[in-house]
Amino acid sequence: MKKLLSSCLVVFLISSNGFAFDWKRNWSVQDSILQGSFILIASVDWLQTRYIATHPHFKESNPILGKETSLTKINSYFSICIIGQTLISYILPNPYRVIWQSFWIGFETNTIAYNYNAGIKLKF
Repeated sequence: MKKLLSSCLVVFLISSNGFAFDWKRNWSVQDSILQGSFILIASVDWLQTRYIATHPHFKESNPILGKETSLTKINSYFSICIIGQTLISYILPNPYRVIWQSFWIGFETNTIAYNYNAGIKLKF
């Protein structure tokens, strides 16, 4: 978890220095829709991962979480990832922001589809 936090911090600092950090960046309706889509899709992955953790016949494939993980670790991981991805999205200027958001939407969608096909359900 410390490596994840350190990595997020490094990306945040590089992004803010490389693009002259400005809190008044132009954030469009498209950016909001893409970010909302990412958060929704990542939340579905989060719920599927919680299901994996409570059903021993499934194994987690995320190397950061490990094969057998706790709900606390899963909740921390996804909270940090969603917040970190949102901060980076806000910092990046277009067109890099759209590329960043679209990549993660595609990645999460692929993960959800794989999990669904493996029989993994959502755990609230």
